[in-house]
Amino acid sequence: MKVCLLQSNPILGNLTQNFNWLKTQIKKQDADLFIAPEMALLGYPADDLISDNFFIEKQQVLLEKFKSVLKKNQMLIIGGVALNKNERSNSAFLISKNNLIRQDKINLPNYGVFDEKRYFEKGKKIEVFSFNNKKILVLICEDFWDKKIEKFYKDKKIDLCVVINASPFEIDKFSKRQARAIELTKKIKSPLIYLNMIGGQDDLVFDGESFILNKENELILKLNPFRTEVKTIDINKINLTIAHKNNIEEELILNACILGTQDYLRKNKINSVYIGLSGGVDSALVAYIASKAIPKDKINCIMMRSKFTSKISCEDARKLAKNLGIRYKNKNIMPIINTINESLALDFKNKHPDVTEENIQARSRGLILMALANKDKAVVLSTSNKSECAVGYSTLYGDMVGAYAPLKDISKTKIYKIVNYINQKNKIIPQRIISRPPTAELRENQKDQDTLPDYAILDRIIELFIDEGLNCQEIIKYGFKPQLVKKIVRLILGSEFKRRQSPPGPKISRKAFGRERRFPITNNYLG
Repeated sequence: MKVCLLQSNPILGNLTQNFNWLKTQIKKQDADLFIAPEMALLGYPADDLISDNFFIEKQQVLLEKFKSVLKKNQMLIIGGVALNKNERSNSAFLISKNNLIRQDKINLPNYGVFDEKRYFEKGKKIEVFSFNNKKILVLICEDFWDKKIEKFYKDKKIDLCVVINASPFEIDKFSKRQARAIELTKKIKSPLIYLNMIGGQDDLVFDGESFILNKENELILKLNPFRTEVKTIDINKINLTIAHKNNIEEELILNACILGTQDYLRKNKINSVYIGLSGGVDSALVAYIASKAIPKDKINCIMMRSKFTSKISCEDARKLAKNLGIRYKNKNIMPIINTINESLALDFKNKHPDVTEENIQARSRGLILMALANKDKAVVLSTSNKSECAVGYSTLYGDMVGAYAPLKDISKTKIYKIVNYINQKNKIIPQRIISRPPTAELRENQKDQDTLPDYAILDRIIELFIDEGLNCQEIIKYGFKPQLVKKIVRLILGSEFKRRQSPPGPKISRKAFGRERRFPITNNYLG
């Protein structure tokens, strides 16, 4: 049986374009069975759009249209929403020339980034369907992981298991999927096709990496991560494991951020961006990501120097922009800062300078970036990272401004690993940007470590508290100083008001800030 895997990148809400892409691929390929992802017409997650009856009804019309696209003895398995009176189901539709039947998802995930119980009714049972004398088991995403529902199919004859997914990327996700697939194929003794969508959707990135296991649990096909791909394969004629490249972590994270940024801009019809290029490692990586996401002549990097900006920061920013082939401008912002300080002189009389004056500089930069972007109908890419977001080491309405934050879920230590990985292939990022101590340059001789512990220590505490969900006492047992752990936890919990106003960015960790971690702003329990 020839099977065609449609690893697609749907645009949420653009049902007609998503339909036409799938239709074109089906007509091009010589296959018996076509497989498209979960929610392949709607996009995922559609959130409260699921409650719009017209939206779902339009999808139903297009699902019916696939019948005229398919030839005799062909079938399409595709995910979507079934509407029955006022109830909705997350369903897999099995469409042939003269028929359309469905399998409803049973296990509705309601953790992390998922909120499916808000929208859907759970299915009742799992069926095994017949197609061209083959018995096919169809599972939708979370049902693949749920061992409790194996009771519906464990004793039935199965010739092929098809799993359709809208599974977001996170580090080490593929190995977990493959391990579960091997576990399942051992039980059902049939080949298994795992089909996942790709693409960026707000703060999620879907990585694809669709694959096929034969009934001997061998990997016979793996599609590329973060790329739209269509592949037809005769699963009865391939018995040997195909050699595959193992992607290293830095490469996967980088590609996730590039695709997330690219799709945020493309799907929102944004043509150009502005970036505050400081001569530091964060803005350097954002500029690199942008250079891979959109045409280089649509990227505008602005060095906004104050009296505290070093000469080497300006030199390194200019050199980076030249290496990337992107637009660069150096602006002196001291006149703006001086004007603001003078207008506040009476208000600040007899008050000592503090972080307020530093924030005026950061907010002056934010003002300039937003004004330039507004005038060009562009957006600002924020350069904030996860370490800064966690402890509030950033200025609200200053360096936090932007429509999208490519590094939002990447710690400072991982950023250094990624830029070193980039430079292994080509020395694009000036070495001094990587080697010099990080600094916001908002006061004389300022260094990040004046305020924060070493990033290796800080990031490990953040990881244990956020990703692992440990409390202060449990983190202290890892050998960290009690006072430091309590300080960092208080900074994390006390900075929620800033994070709530920060732009979205691609999720790459087990637990990202945003839709995945929900914490009250007004909160007197600080660990």
